[in-house]
Amino acid sequence: MGEGVEEAVKATLDLLLLVFIFVELLGAVRSTVRERKLVAEPFLIIGIIASIKEIVVVSISAKDDFGNPDGSFEDAMLEIGILAGLVVALALAMFLSRLKEREPEE
Repeated sequence: MGEGVEEAVKATLDLLLLVFIFVELLGAVRSTVRERKLVAEPFLIIGIIASIKEIVVVSISAKDDFGNPDGSFEDAMLEIGILAGLVVALALAMFLSRLKEREPEE
């Protein structure tokens, strides 16, 4: 019974995070259409949310692979590390984007 509940929680969490990503995407498209220019920040937020979603899903799945000799746990940890780097890169891009917006125009 424990594995069935765990799979249901994993599937529900995956679906909820996916719905959240779509809601953010619709908001980003709406703000782009309203302002009539491409605004990068909402899309960077979507990228961060999507990366965090994958980190959560991969880490839930990776706990079952711990101790397997086939290297699947190490692959999952590598994927989590790459996704964490992506989150940091997107956050840095968002920070730099905000700094650029605050600069006075010449």
